[in-house]
Amino acid sequence: MTPALPQTAALAPELREQSYAEQRAHTANRLKHLLDTRGWSAQTSRIADIGCGKGYWLRTFLDWGVRPQFAYGIDVAPDRLRVAQGQTGGVGLMRADCRALPFADASVDIASQFTLFTSLLQPDARESTAKEK
Repeated sequence: MTPALPQTAALAPELREQSYAEQRAHTANRLKHLLDTRGWSAQTSRIADIGCGKGYWLRTFLDWGVRPQFAYGIDVAPDRLRVAQGQTGGVGLMRADCRALPFADASVDIASQFTLFTSLLQPDARESTAKEK
């Protein structure tokens, strides 16, 4: 029988962060495998992380060999972009609305979003974001 975890307010954030870190690692492993099986080239791929937040996924792409000058992060929150700036040197960071991206259509090889749609509360915002090229 597994012992019950103590139910304290201090423990809950620790467990949430651990669980989130494990989920991100699992997602990263699956994504890297998928990209590798499709023959992607980290050195030449242009990446746009939409809703980049503090830059976790941008750092992950850089760790995989994506060149900073080919990586872009887009977010609407200036405070998150400031944090990302300090952790993703050389990456192009832009404050922009995900419904009207500052790129020409089909100008990136990979457009990622990991938690963006959970932040879009209006159905029309989700729809127009999903249709953005």
